[in-house]
Amino acid sequence: TSFALCRDCYKCVRECTVKAIKIENGQASIIKEICIHCGHCVDVCPVSAKKIRNDVPKLLQMIDNKEKLVVSLAPSWVSEFPEISEDKMIESFRMMGFQYVSETAVGADILNALLRDYLPKCQTKIHLSTACPTVVEMVQLHFSHVSRYLTPFSSPLLIHSGYLKERLGNDYHVIFFGPCISKKKESDFSPDLLSCALTFNDLRELWDHFKIRPSLLNGGANNQFYPDQAGKGTYYPIDGGMLKGLISGDNKDDFYYYSFSGLKNIQNILLSIDDIKSDKPVFLELLACEGGCVNGPGTNKKNAAVRKQIKVNLTAEKRKEIQPDINSVSYIQNYE
Repeated sequence: TSFALCRDCYKCVRECTVKAIKIENGQASIIKEICIHCGHCVDVCPVSAKKIRNDVPKLLQMIDNKEKLVVSLAPSWVSEFPEISEDKMIESFRMMGFQYVSETAVGADILNALLRDYLPKCQTKIHLSTACPTVVEMVQLHFSHVSRYLTPFSSPLLIHSGYLKERLGNDYHVIFFGPCISKKKESDFSPDLLSCALTFNDLRELWDHFKIRPSLLNGGANNQFYPDQAGKGTYYPIDGGMLKGLISGDNKDDFYYYSFSGLKNIQNILLSIDDIKSDKPVFLELLACEGGCVNGPGTNKKNAAVRKQIKVNLTAEKRKEIQPDINSVSYIQNYE
């Protein structure tokens, strides 16, 4: 919080779903021990007193040190930067000093494969997705009695980070770019996997710093995602997208699959989850941001939500037949 800007309006206090903001000496401050890093207070603050931690200087230092860097790029980039083609996006990162650019959605493809194998063997009646780290924090900090329902796998980002390090070597630093600020918490707790997490707004700042205008670059066939494009994991940043990639013909009738987004909706579900009665196991896809990650706190809110959903969906539809090479992956991070 920027205390000089805070006007004691209490809006962030009223809006915080988990009551992780307090007023001291007329100023709002975050209670770090129970904060779930959703970023909602940043969105609702009328005077921009709440700030997202700026990790751009940390990355610039790594670039100056000529570290080996690989990007983990969130799949919602296609909705955040619809005017920039894939090859030009990749070229912009290479101009800044990154050796490789990969899609976080590859980690989602791996997670889909893990869940398709795990769910039929598990006797638990209720399963909560762990794709959203904010939701996981909400469960663990505020609804610990239902944490047993969390599936035992990490987020697509940490899975992807392990995947990249396994392929490229531990001397590479994985740098995330996306719409989410709870990824910063993941980098703090798993620095051996994820060196730095930045937002799409940070990416705009970096382009300005390096005087890069991605839409004007040449691009070309030599600029490709490492090791390849992601497949159905590309659906993940929209509400219901995880289920589109997870449900297959042989398992669609074995479970009830539901998707919910928005912290208030999720809070209501968690409050009554033990009352669920079902003749089949239930899998719940839960995303903290309403509508999905495309509306995360690290995005440009000027873009219409519907347009974002359509752009992600169109991109994913073109890739749904892609089968990334994930069978050789031995690294799996989990919450157990």
